[in-house]
Parts: sequence; C-alpha cells; structure tokens
Amino acid sequence: MRFTSIAVTIGVLISSVFLTTIAHLIPATSIPPTVDSTPQPRPSSASGQSASTNGWKNARLLHRLDLKKLYPNSHEGIYTIAQAISPNSEILAISSYSYERASGGSPNNSTLTLWNLQSGTKFATLVQGTATEFTFPGKLQEPGNGGLIGDIVHAIAFTPDGQNLVAGLSNSTIKVWDVNTQRELRTLQGHRYAVHAIAISPDGQRLASSSSDQTIKLWNLKRGQLIRTLRLSTGGGWDTKLVFSQDGQRLVSLTGGGVSLWDVRTGQLIQTLPKSGVKALSPDGQILATGNADYSVKLWNIRTGIRMLTLKGHQGEVRSLAFSPDGRILTSNSKDNTVRFWNLQTHQLNRTLTNVGTSSTNTPLSGLVFSPDGQTLAIGVTLSSTIPNQVYQSVIKLWDVQQGQTVRDIPTGNDNFSFSPNGQMLVSGGQQTQIWQR
Repeated sequence: MRFTSIAVTIGVLISSVFLTTIAHLIPATSIPPTVDSTPQPRPSSASGQSASTNGWKNARLLHRLDLKKLYPNSHEGIYTIAQAISPNSEILAISSYSYERASGGSPNNSTLTLWNLQSGTKFATLVQGTATEFTFPGKLQEPGNGGLIGDIVHAIAFTPDGQNLVAGLSNSTIKVWDVNTQRELRTLQGHRYAVHAIAISPDGQRLASSSSDQTIKLWNLKRGQLIRTLRLSTGGGWDTKLVFSQDGQRLVSLTGGGVSLWDVRTGQLIQTLPKSGVKALSPDGQILATGNADYSVKLWNIRTGIRMLTLKGHQGEVRSLAFSPDGRILTSNSKDNTVRFWNLQTHQLNRTLTNVGTSSTNTPLSGLVFSPDGQTLAIGVTLSSTIPNQVYQSVIKLWDVQQGQTVRDIPTGNDNFSFSPNGQMLVSGGQQTQIWQR
C-alpha cells in the first residue's frame, strides 16, 4: 500500500494594486473560453531574457539517486513522502520509506536523508526507523486504524536562511536540525497524533504545524515555544497543507473539506471557503486559485474571502494550478487533457494546449511548475510508452512560455518534481530520484 503526501502547488506574487482593482471591477466575472487559433500576446518572462536562450533544451541528467540503496534488506518498493531543496540550491532533503502490507516491512525501512545536489552524494541520515501500519509499540500515532505509523517523516521544510531543517513526524513531534552540523537542535512536543504538514513564516520566526489530532499549532521557531492552538473542523487534519502570507500575518490551511483563513496574531478564523479540489496560493497570501466541481477555476481575495473572478473553459476536473513568477499568468490543467494559460491582466485566455497527454488514461496530466525565471513550465504528462511491456510512461514536458513550444520531454516515474531556487536544476522524486541540470 502506498501512502504519500501531496505537495501543494504554490504560486507567486500578484500586486495589491491588481487585487484592489479586480475585486471592485469584476467580482464574479467569467472569462469566455477561447481557442488559441490566432496569434495571442505571449506571456512575458520575469527575467526579460529571450526564450531562445532557454537552457532546458540541452538539459542533461546530472545524477540518478537510487533510494533502494538506503534499504538493502528490503524487498519492497521505495516511496518518497516529501522532498525539499535548500534556498541556496545546494542540498536536497528526501523523506522515504520501503513498505508493503503483504510483506509487513523490515527494520530501518524509513529515512530522512540529506544529499548534495551538485555531487549527487548522500552526506547525512537524520532519521532512520520503522514504517508499518496499525500496530506499533508505544504511543498511539493515528486516531483509529489507518495510515503509516512508526518513524515516518511526513513533512519537511528549510528555514528561509537555509540554516535549519524542520520535519513533522508520525510520533507527533517536530524536530529541528542545524543543516551545517546535522545536529538536532530541539524537539517540539504538543500534538496528540502524527504531524502531517508544516509551514515556516517568511521571516523564519514562526512555525505552523497540523496534525491528525485536528489542530494547527503556531510556534515560536527560534525558542521552540507554543504560541497558540487552532482547532480544525472534523476530518481536517489528515491532508492539511499550510501556507503563510508574505507578511506572516495570515495563515491558509488547505484540506479536503475546504480552505480556512486564519489571523496569525489573534488565532481568529477569518473565513472558510467552499470545498474545492486543487489550490494554488501566491506567496504573499493575497490570491487563492481553486479548481472546482463545475470544472471552473475561481480566484479568491485571501484578506476578505470574497470571490474575485471565475475562469471557465475546462471540460473536466482541474488537476493542477500554478502562477507564473511575475504573477501575470495562471496556468491550469485538467482531465480534459488540456493546459490553459489565463492572462490575469487582460482577463483573457492566452493559449490552450490540447492533447498534451494520453487521453485514454484517467489522469493524462498531473503537476504544473514554473521555473524561477518564468521562461519554462514543467508539465507532468502520461504518454503511451515506447518501453517494451509498459503501456504508459510518465514524463515531464518542458514548455517554452515565450515561444509557445515544447523544449523537451524528460522521462520520469513520478509526478513529484520541482525546480531548484536558482533555476539551474530540476528534481524528480521517486525510487530513482533524478537531478537534471540545464
């Protein structure tokens, strides 16, 4: 049985001027769907450089990290739970486990490891323990039966200065390490059950953690002190994702049951938005994009909870959302096998990519991630396989945003992928974690 945490897709800055204008002028306007059959204004690059210099066309596989070597005594598959890249783009943290219910697992089948991105070598193991289910000697880790238990690292994040690594564990604790010395600095205790999500404020002062005990806890990260506890609605703790606003004054919790907006200073629940599917939030916490049951994409003002804009056009469930780094473009992909580029300045559909994946599969498209310079969009795609005895193959399609064309396809076995902060590397998770360099 495979258990993974889903990473939340986070977009980037959209100015407050745009927020004020759009909230007053188009409080619930739908953008008519258009087909990019005639030339449209192309999305601009955040860096202003010509897309003809897109270095991903000649990208090379720098390293392939075989996580199977972490578990020499295991005969099960290897699954990555979470991964994070340090702000200086030098370190990759990977949480993984090797477990199948049929075999019951083996000792030391769960780890949190640190890797040098440039050399592809592992230089530290911060956590090594057991991954199993249902029964585990000691403290109860999950309410009722279900979920992985043992020594599982569910969530990891680097502090903004890159000096510390923070992890939420299945044993209800949060651990903090010094990245340079790999020394454990402190352990935060307070949750009753496993910690499934964490977020660090942009100034590095506060930590938010959510647990299957149905609470969010706010901590002083530097001192390791609990500030306050926020109560989630029933069923909200298991799959919660947390995001701070850029000023650190708002916290957004994303669950299967909906979206909640919190005032960090008072702990007050500001607003609860309707249940939706995928979500993307600008890091300043001003705009939230949601995929909805009617196949539309809605934009919400995080400060007020007011719906600002509805984007219509998809003919199937919206699977992923991503803001461009300059905040001008929102991309969405769907089970209808299309990727749409929405211009948030003109309120028009700039471009639609059709037949991107293999339509015969249930999920032809998965993740969407912009490169930091905004020139390249990475799209998780399922294609018909050219490999013998394999029907489908997962690839990352790299799309040149300015030129409007595919740069190249990168084969991968996992839809968990991200660019390094410096934009020079692309990491694809999985048992064979790949590091590509432009």
